[in-house]
Amino acid sequence: MTSQRKRRIKPLRRVREPGEDSPRDAGFYLEHSGKVVTGEHEETRYEIVGCSCRSRYCSRCSVGRGYQLRNRILNHSVAKDWKEIQMWTFTLDPGHFADAKQAYYFVRESKLISRVIRKLRRGGWLLSRHYFVVLEWQANGWPHWHLIVNARYVPIDEVRACWNRYIPAFSMAPDRVGLGAVKFSVPRFAGGAAHAINYVTKYLVKPPKDPWPEWVMESRKNIPRYSKSQGFFTDGESKPSTASGDGDPDGQEDAEDLRPTIRQRVAGCRVRAVILRMDVFNVNGKSVTYHTYVGAVCMAMEQAAELLEVNPHAQRLPCPAERVSELLGQLPRGSLEDGTSGSSAW
Repeated sequence: MTSQRKRRIKPLRRVREPGEDSPRDAGFYLEHSGKVVTGEHEETRYEIVGCSCRSRYCSRCSVGRGYQLRNRILNHSVAKDWKEIQMWTFTLDPGHFADAKQAYYFVRESKLISRVIRKLRRGGWLLSRHYFVVLEWQANGWPHWHLIVNARYVPIDEVRACWNRYIPAFSMAPDRVGLGAVKFSVPRFAGGAAHAINYVTKYLVKPPKDPWPEWVMESRKNIPRYSKSQGFFTDGESKPSTASGDGDPDGQEDAEDLRPTIRQRVAGCRVRAVILRMDVFNVNGKSVTYHTYVGAVCMAMEQAAELLEVNPHAQRLPCPAERVSELLGQLPRGSLEDGTSGSSAW
């Protein structure tokens, strides 16, 4: 019996009539996509929203992003199902390197974390190839790494042997034995996977006591504060992750000289701000808010808060409708009357 392959027939594309609006037009799109607001309009208000830098080195942005990452690991990662977890801490011997910057890039560019995990996995010591690692800076500016793995029992000598076999060829002290130290931070977690995830991500949800190293803040390259194995998250990833980083927006390798430093990005956090118009509708008994971009504020966020006499530390500032034009400097065409600047339901 020969199997017949069914051919999928694509529907014919409708041709627009002369003078008909383009599908790119907002009204046309909303009408034909079933997103027409037919509910009762309840209220319209305006808010000033600060443009955050989203840097994990910013004391204002890092806390929120840290909690978001923690919740994602707890709900959408392979680690949430781990029954056996161990946490290790890897440090470096300063005698091998000229400074902390050279030490960090040696571990990053050599992908030492991945190589250690791969070797232990081949030795049969790990229950999974996945891992999650957090970078932390000591008070002297030297890096060390906190790593959680899915393992029931791993001899400490095995981990140390894997870590200490990678001595840099440019070592300033070739007679020293080993790359650094390895210790079991927490050999067992009584609370299971949730306890381990909360423990390792505590370094991401609170600012450090000591300031960041100077060379880190002046860097234009990507210096991520955490890393993970490829496929660690089960809800999809934008691109594969490596031991060197996960794609944090603190910089990119290409066009390095054109990008601002991490310090410049952090200094510009919430300096710029935009005004959003919120239209609240009652749709089937539920309140739906449609956000419309009005324009950029012509002054700094703190100046706008002082002008409106509101809390300058709030992420969103209420703005009276009669003050919108003053804060914008000039009134964008169609932004206040019909809201055609582009709207979405949040």
